[in-house]
Amino acid sequence: MKTLIASHIFSAINPQGEKFEISIGLEIPAKDHEGIWWCPVHLSPFLNKVRPIAGGDSFQSICLSIALIRSVIDDFVEKGGQVPSSFHSSYPMGVMSED
Repeated sequence: MKTLIASHIFSAINPQGEKFEISIGLEIPAKDHEGIWWCPVHLSPFLNKVRPIAGGDSFQSICLSIALIRSVIDDFVEKGGQVPSSFHSSYPMGVMSED
């Protein structure tokens, strides 16, 4: 794994009521030979491998990577999963209390 510029690990509860850890990480974006910037995303256990997200510049690749993470977490919550309220304050339902 390359150097992470941001990471976070937190507990969540799946729709079956089982507690597990979600691990999020962003690597330093890099520009390829065509001038496209790629920001590798770690999102375990939802993504089984690192996913590079493309952008027009390094900032956009980071923003799009964060958008992917939010989309995956939103989908998890919509399907009955729960995340801590400190992770995302706009989830009116599906938020578990902090331990």
